[in-house]
Parts: sequence; C-alpha cells; structure tokens
Amino acid sequence: MRHAQFMSKRKPAPKPNATPPHEHEVGSCSVCDALPPKPNPHAPRIYEMYTDPFPAWKRDMSTSPSSFNGEVSIRKYRVTVELLDEPKEVLAERLLGLWRHCDNHHHVDPLRAEARKLGIELPNDERGSSVRKGVVT
Repeated sequence: MRHAQFMSKRKPAPKPNATPPHEHEVGSCSVCDALPPKPNPHAPRIYEMYTDPFPAWKRDMSTSPSSFNGEVSIRKYRVTVELLDEPKEVLAERLLGLWRHCDNHHHVDPLRAEARKLGIELPNDERGSSVRKGVVT
C-alpha cells in the first residue's frame, strides 16, 4: 500500500438516537411529547396557492381505480377548490411586487392586462426596479 499513512480505519456511522417502544401514560414522557403528532389521514388537507390547480390536476385525475409503478389507487378523494376573495388593495400590492421584479419583456403585457382588471396603472419607471437594485423582497 503506497499511501498507508493516509489510510485509517473508518469508524462506523453512529446509530440514530432511537428509543425503543415503551408504554406509559399519555403526557408523561418527555421523549414522546417532543414528537410531532401523527397526521390524521382522514382530516382534510388545505392548500393555498396562486394558480388555478385544475389545469395541472386534470391530467392526474383518474376516474377509475388503478395500479401503476407500484402505486395502488383504490381510495376516492373529493377535491374542492375555492377562490379566496381578497381586498383590491392586497391584489394591487401583490401585482406591483411582480411588476417591480419583472425583467422579462414577455411578462409586461399580461401584468398590464391584470392591472387593467383591477383598475390600476403600473408605473413604467418601477418595472424591474427591484431586480436592477438588487433588492430582495
């Protein structure tokens, strides 16, 4: 061995600090109380997003049970999408933030069209101003 002085016996990786299952009264164990609660698989999951989810979800919405790539889908889900009404001022401020970060000329017309729907005007001198100054918001 040419480089024996650099080679050393590799130490085994430490085992995770796992405690064995144990029985106790609820609320009397500091180890178990520190663990996050297990999610209820039957509780509704709520997501808030800025895009309409249905164009992307349509291709994944199966109307019949399936088995593909090891994933068996036999449970049914109900998806409800609700548009959240927000004040015009909140939408205008959000749009202005997008305008200030806009450094792509392809986005100008769609942003201006959305501004017209809100009845506001986007100042030309502020387009891309956060990008140019290196401001991160």
